Amino acid sequence: MSNREKIHRLEAAGVDETTIAQVLQAELNAEHPYAEIRSKLRKPQERLSSGARQELFYNADLGSSTAELIRKYRTTAAEVYKATRIARARKDRPEAYLVIEAYKRLGTLSETMQELDTSKRHVTRILRDAGLMASLSSHDEPMILRLLQAGVTYQEIHETVGTNTGVIGRIARANGLGRQIQRKNMDNWPEILEYARAHNVSEAARKYNVERSNIYYHRKKTL
Repeated sequence: MSNREKIHRLEAAGVDETTIAQVLQAELNAEHPYAEIRSKLRKPQERLSSGARQELFYNADLGSSTAELIRKYRTTAAEVYKATRIARARKDRPEAYLVIEAYKRLGTLSETMQELDTSKRHVTRILRDAGLMASLSSHDEPMILRLLQAGVTYQEIHETVGTNTGVIGRIARANGLGRQIQRKNMDNWPEILEYARAHNVSEAARKYNVERSNIYYHRKKTL
């Protein structure tokens, strides 16, 4: 499946561009992931995400003109101006009290990261230290459901949202999206197992969008 098809699949499931960038991080253009995402979305939001703003600001620093940035990011001149202004004022590591206040007000990890324009690692560490990490699963349940419906694996969701795979599994089963559905829909296990032998299990799981545990399960059945 091409990046365009994966982006369309996630977009159709209601996944925002920040989360798409996190899910497809290893497969997108390393220097301009948001430009690639926005070029392939069917209907990109006019308002840029925090990641796209920062990336656009970097490109502006490299000498890209406003017209080039508008075309590249499929946005407006006003958004280009706002992106450069916000990026200059960016604080990479906001104080813990600001992270906690934003999380309690917004309720999700992704929205907190976007508002504060900071990294998942920074936000997650502060919330874990404050004893708030356990509440992430309920607040992020709508996002987890959208990712599950788009076919994203438990491990990829864990890496994106921060919720452990056990909680993700409970949410999936409660909504009729258990792993058995994924097993039932996969009819090309010989091809997957062959790819895993030629490369490794993790690469096969990413390529075919299946859980690593499923690959080990089917490999054991063939022995």
